[in-house]
Amino acid sequence: MTWTANSLLVTLAILFIWRVEKIAEACSCSPAHPQQAFCNSDVVIRARVVGSHMIDAGNDIYGNAIKRVQYDIKMIKMFKGPNQNFDVIYTAPTSTVCGVTLETSSKEYLIAGKLESDGQCM
Repeated sequence: MTWTANSLLVTLAILFIWRVEKIAEACSCSPAHPQQAFCNSDVVIRARVVGSHMIDAGNDIYGNAIKRVQYDIKMIKMFKGPNQNFDVIYTAPTSTVCGVTLETSSKEYLIAGKLESDGQCM
């Protein structure tokens, strides 16, 4: 092969390897199968969102404020979790940090989440 063909093949190989790395990246909060989400959750409830607002949840290790969205909910049914009613749930403010956006309406949601050490649902 000529020098031009070799350099073209090397360039294509480098571009291919670079793209394979990009394809292999994954989000830590990628959607799970509903059965798997149920099994991995501490709490699974059916609820309606009745209000929401942004709250401060402390600071990170660099001193930056951590924001969370607090959703006020009306719990309809408990499928899994402790024998208590939940009035609020918390999530990150954007999907880039695995947060969700819920509508305040008559729409009902099936919510699966983790409990914090203080018993709050995340």
